[in-house]
Amino acid sequence: MKKVLSLLAFLLSALVFAEMPKGFIDDYEKALELAKAEHKLVFADFTGSDWCFWCQRLDSEILSQEDFLKAATNKFVLLMIDSPRDKSILSEKAKAQNRPLARRYKVSQYPTVLLLDEEGKIVGETGFVGGGVENYLKVLDEKVAAIPHFLEWVKPYDKRLSEFYRRMNDGMKEATKLGSSADEGRRLLEYAEELTKIIAEERAKEVPESIAAVRSSRIKASEESARSMREFAIKKIGKR
Repeated sequence: MKKVLSLLAFLLSALVFAEMPKGFIDDYEKALELAKAEHKLVFADFTGSDWCFWCQRLDSEILSQEDFLKAATNKFVLLMIDSPRDKSILSEKAKAQNRPLARRYKVSQYPTVLLLDEEGKIVGETGFVGGGVENYLKVLDEKVAAIPHFLEWVKPYDKRLSEFYRRMNDGMKEATKLGSSADEGRRLLEYAEELTKIIAEERAKEVPESIAAVRSSRIKASEESARSMREFAIKKIGKR
């Protein structure tokens, strides 16, 4: 009897994690491939399906509705990145990728919906929005329409960061050859302060309201880099 019950439990769990919401996939790499092949964006829903109240509302009121799926699948590859308490409902692929993806994209609240290009770069961001399917689709249209404005801001910012990190890498290589651990730390601290200054200058720039949220997410990632650099530098300076 115990063996029968165990088998039934196994089969039920297999059925649970095999079922994705209609229209969605749970494979990140596959989603990017489809986006490239079909010239679409990725609609990446970071959710907590078995514990997050607003995630469940988003799913039941918007994402599972036929009107949403019909309209959204013309523009997006629908991807679900679930962080449930019960990990048994996830596929093996999702178990391996979902937590690293949440860390990579700095997801700290649920639901978070990211619009990604075919390279996985964030070009838009939203979450739960009330008002039904029609209003949600309107919000998505606004996010898509704002992408050119976001790219107008982010391309110079990314270029500026690339130039900064190139100089930093060259400078740190030189510091490693010529100085002590404390000297390396002091040099790294200088770079952390320089990055902080770049971030402050970017935050001070006025941008359209439509890209404020996604710009904030991109800058927040840079702020975390600066904080990590500062903490590591202080440790190096403190070494004897």
